Amino acid sequence: MHQRFAIIADPHLHNVRGNYRGGRIAADRLPGGMELRTLVDTVQSTRLFNESEAGFRAVLDDIAARGIRHVIVVGDYSDDGQDESVAASLALMQSYADRFGMRFFSTVGNHDVYGYSGRSLDRSFLLEDGASFLVSGSRPDSEGVLFNPAMRCRSYAESLPRGLGFFRDGAALHWETPFGVSDDLADRQYTLSSPDGRHERRFIDASYLVEPVEGVWLLSIDGNVFVPRDGDFDLAEEAFDDSTDAGYNALVAHRPYLLDWIADVSRRAERLGKRLIAFAHYPAVDPFDATLEDEQRLFGRTIFVRRTPSKDTAALLAKAGLRLHFSGHLHIDNVSQQDGIVNVAVPSTAGYPGGYRLLTLHDDGAELEAIRAAGLALDPAILSAYRREAEQSGLDVGDLLDAGDFGAFAIRHLREIVHHRFFAKEWTPEARAAIKRMTLADIAREGAGVALSPEQAARFAAIPAMRLVEAIYIARHNAAWSLEMPEDERATFDTLLDICGMPAGEGLAASLLRMFRRHFRKDDFRRLTFSRDWEIVTGSPETGAIRIAR
Repeated sequence: MHQRFAIIADPHLHNVRGNYRGGRIAADRLPGGMELRTLVDTVQSTRLFNESEAGFRAVLDDIAARGIRHVIVVGDYSDDGQDESVAASLALMQSYADRFGMRFFSTVGNHDVYGYSGRSLDRSFLLEDGASFLVSGSRPDSEGVLFNPAMRCRSYAESLPRGLGFFRDGAALHWETPFGVSDDLADRQYTLSSPDGRHERRFIDASYLVEPVEGVWLLSIDGNVFVPRDGDFDLAEEAFDDSTDAGYNALVAHRPYLLDWIADVSRRAERLGKRLIAFAHYPAVDPFDATLEDEQRLFGRTIFVRRTPSKDTAALLAKAGLRLHFSGHLHIDNVSQQDGIVNVAVPSTAGYPGGYRLLTLHDDGAELEAIRAAGLALDPAILSAYRREAEQSGLDVGDLLDAGDFGAFAIRHLREIVHHRFFAKEWTPEARAAIKRMTLADIAREGAGVALSPEQAARFAAIPAMRLVEAIYIARHNAAWSLEMPEDERATFDTLLDICGMPAGEGLAASLLRMFRRHFRKDDFRRLTFSRDWEIVTGSPETGAIRIAR
């Protein structure tokens, strides 16, 4: 056996040539005739909007050039489930299916079905002069606002695509759901009640098991959970708590039948000699290097804390038989393990560090490689539009708009997210004030209690502590960053960690040093070798990530 599977995460395709505005603003009033999301929204978002299609297409081009025919998409193939975004994403994938014979197998992301009954959206778009307008799925027309009922994320029943593995296609050797062999949505439902027992709802489960080639089973787990709320609501979209944050934690609590099905699939796969590859939108194991205890103590239930599966949740999934599991949602590149599960967090194609994963199956094992997108050009018209917006609004985005290619733009974008979102909105005022007054020398002294040499003191006193804050988030998003960054920059952080060790204590500086060390000092996971039963045999640090030439 020699089978290859490409694994893609979170393309979040936004169609810059779309018609979100419903044709109600002339194309010549738009920058280059494009419907561009604003820069102010971009630096608040964990994904790039206007560059998303180029990133997705570059990855698909590389997959096609390698002759790979099976592609797993771990959810969020659309920007926010809008008609324009979903249609463009599905059309793009279909074009590669038609031209190269690719077969796509996806799971449902929280942005593909943003609410069980659908959800209205408000999104801002740029005008040629740097101003913006809002398109709303619920607000009436007014100054600067256009009502468009198509600006909403559709429900499961409305939007689950006929392709991407969710339904039988006639080519699979085997296909089933947790409820049997029927692909009718009426036969693929479960019941949940509100905590007070007043409301009971039936929900579609989009999970499926498919055998695309002899001997390989792909287990697509629909991790979305919509729990009816207590009380009465005027809008159906407000009547549920969704699993954007909860993920598998909600699944094991509210949908135990899925654990039984996973366990049954795992037993059958072993008995029949099938290679079982599982994937869901949400991670099955803590992907954040055990840093969440420090983070929660410092800042409370941040987005990362809320989206981390608990150890108990991972243990239940392991007991059910999960072994190799791919996830997205978090837009990070990391590999983590617990109780026999290897969870591969695949980075978004619409952000840093980009790229995809390539899994090659052999008779006696498998290899997993990280493949990065490199050298992808940026659209100068989009950059010009950003500059006009920044000039008009006074938005400070550092050196973001001086980036020379997609890779440089993506990492600078992440730095701006740190400043405009994580640091600004999730850190306490006291922690922000402390970081703004501190340098790396202060971090070393206060966090580890070390006495710096005069040379070290001078070197670290010249570097603001904010550099460490940025580095924590960059290393969190790309656990191989220390192996891919410039040598001089790495030497600075290596020296800091060598001096400080693993400090104890619950203060801000000590906690930040611990968090950074756990993210930064990682084994090289970019190329891994597995045994047949998905035990990691070895990595290959000398080879590192393969890069897409552009």
